Amino acid sequence: MKYLRINELKAEYSIDGEQWNSIEQITKEDLLSIVDHALENEFFMDDPRESKIGNDAHKIIYSNIYEKLLKLFDERKVFKDECDSQFKEALEKYAE
Repeated sequence: MKYLRINELKAEYSIDGEQWNSIEQITKEDLLSIVDHALENEFFMDDPRESKIGNDAHKIIYSNIYEKLLKLFDERKVFKDECDSQFKEALEKYAE
């Protein structure tokens, strides 16, 4: 599913793939939801270098979010393995 897109020079995000909001309206909760999806599902975003964004502030916001999510998505296996390892240690410690 696509979570970030550039549509008619506008930077937008979606939590559900159906309703799109302007990138300037993104909240902490929206970002956390998108991160959860990025770690668990197929994840697509429009590359800001391939499309023009009309508003410079939107371009900065979108580009920063895009870069962070791209890095997270690329490293998600390592991230999940580290989390699983930490939870495994805690479960073993408190299961006794």
